[in-house]
Amino acid sequence: MVTNHQRNTSFSKFRIIFFFFLSILMILCTFMNNGTAATSSEKIDTYLQDQKQKMLIPGIAVGVIQNGQIIYADGLGKANNAKTPVTNRTLFMLGEISQTITAMGVLALQEDGLIELNETIQKYIPSFELSDPEYSSQITIQQCLTHQTGISIKAGSADIKVSSIQELVNGLKSESFQSAPGENFEFSNANYWILGYLIEQVTNQSFSNYITTRILSPLGMQHTFFSQAEAENQVEFAQGYRLWYGIAIPSQLSYSAAQSPANGMVSNIEDILVLMQAHLFYKNSSFTHNVLMPSSFELLHAIPQDPLKNSSWTMGWYNFTFNGIKYLAQSGDLGDYHAEIFLTPENQEGVVVFTNVNSFFGNQGYYRNLADSIYNILNDKQPYSPIFSHMVLYILIDSIMFIGLGRDVWKFLGLKKGINLKMREKLLKKEKKQVILVEILMNVFSIILIMVLLPLFIGIFAGISGNLVQFFAQYQPDLFVWMILMSLSQFSKAIYTIISFRQILF
Repeated sequence: MVTNHQRNTSFSKFRIIFFFFLSILMILCTFMNNGTAATSSEKIDTYLQDQKQKMLIPGIAVGVIQNGQIIYADGLGKANNAKTPVTNRTLFMLGEISQTITAMGVLALQEDGLIELNETIQKYIPSFELSDPEYSSQITIQQCLTHQTGISIKAGSADIKVSSIQELVNGLKSESFQSAPGENFEFSNANYWILGYLIEQVTNQSFSNYITTRILSPLGMQHTFFSQAEAENQVEFAQGYRLWYGIAIPSQLSYSAAQSPANGMVSNIEDILVLMQAHLFYKNSSFTHNVLMPSSFELLHAIPQDPLKNSSWTMGWYNFTFNGIKYLAQSGDLGDYHAEIFLTPENQEGVVVFTNVNSFFGNQGYYRNLADSIYNILNDKQPYSPIFSHMVLYILIDSIMFIGLGRDVWKFLGLKKGINLKMREKLLKKEKKQVILVEILMNVFSIILIMVLLPLFIGIFAGISGNLVQFFAQYQPDLFVWMILMSLSQFSKAIYTIISFRQILF
């Protein structure tokens, strides 16, 4: 017979064993959870190491927020030819991500009672005027924020050789409008030059001083600058590179402080993660430090009530939904830097990526997929991986161009003989002249094909507008050199033909 004492003793032993195994299970679960976070970080590291080689990126920096927490903030590769390692403190040009910060500054002006978004620019800057006085008087601050002024993308793509924002805005006086203000969406950096000038006029401060004191310093963003020259004095600045036939060469491009409201600011992963958290947790003053009220953040993120066709632009962000998830995103491109940033407010996640190299082919096929791929890794999905590496793409393109140019040179050496053979069958001088003219016209058509139709076709395919030849000269200079060489080859053949057969032609 089992006594009560024996039952209690057995139960106590059972209870001890039960709690012992429960404790072990809880410890194992804790390790498993920590392992999952570490695995995400390790997967990102492995992916970046692999893609850095495939994409020919000298240096890359990445920041990741998952479930509201910063789980990754690091860099790899080199910041310069001295092989200074890239870290989360390495400074990169932000490109158009600068507009996200400028928009915050404009909303702060409204909170401080200095402006109203629905008022015209001319109310605060009476001298403001572009080529059309009537349209100029209609442009509102909100239209500048949302790129609905009618100012062209070309107007904001000018080669900047001025030292002040005011000079940039004054330089717009000759620019024509693409449409009436408020009629169409067209992204143009010129809109944010105007906003930068507005800030200066309303506050009687420089743009950099106002943004620093009103936005950056309260947020604790101590490593964000307003010009390349200012940032280059910092040890952590990343040198920009351009790819020449697959080899990263330090670039000599420079960017003026005047363009900082639109695309000329400089920052690092550490600071931008602070900015991202402020936008993700805009109702929490411990993240925003009250630089803006929650209602202002909501206004920055909201698509206008009457969005124009094909416009998902808010104020400093693109707002779109993909696979049921709402994104706030922005990218920045300069000749030798690329930046990507996006947030998913509902999931409290975000990714930012900086590279110190940029090119047309790199952007289209490689760099702009990095942030999406990291987000896929966070959500246990397959990251993007190109079919072949950037170097293989270069080998293919260069081989095609080299063969084409070699063929032209070979034909040039036998050009006179070839035309004579074609003319041998022609008895009349008029018929011989036609043979020569066809050859010359073919040369002219080839030049048009290379310098006009090829960029136009690529531009349509990639959704690029504006001066496409200038675009290729800036973002893919090595391909542009091939285009020039092949055009010169055709031009030389045309001139040689005219000289060799001038007696028949004239």
